[in-house]
Amino acid sequence: MASTRSIVLIGFMGTGKSLIGKILEQQTGFRRFDTDEIISQKLKMPIEEIFSTHGEQRFRELETEAVRSLSTEEPAIIVAGGGIVLRGRLARCGRGNTPHPHSSVG
Repeated sequence: MASTRSIVLIGFMGTGKSLIGKILEQQTGFRRFDTDEIISQKLKMPIEEIFSTHGEQRFRELETEAVRSLSTEEPAIIVAGGGIVLRGRLARCGRGNTPHPHSSVG
């Protein structure tokens, strides 16, 4: 029997990752973790304001922390911005899953 693995969506802002993540959550029943949502809730401000107030470097640190904090018990849908791969940390965040690029068509 094949093991069930998490699905990781990585891409630029505005490419539809969050929407696809929600659809996959409904279709698979996997819990969905969207790093933008996690960070926004933590700081109680929209992502655009986090970038303008704290800068991209701090946002990327928070994004890495958010991915590291995820439970590794069950398969999940993980939605993260493209900058996460620039930090070289996604593969070391405890998920043990291979990211698959997502791009929008349109």
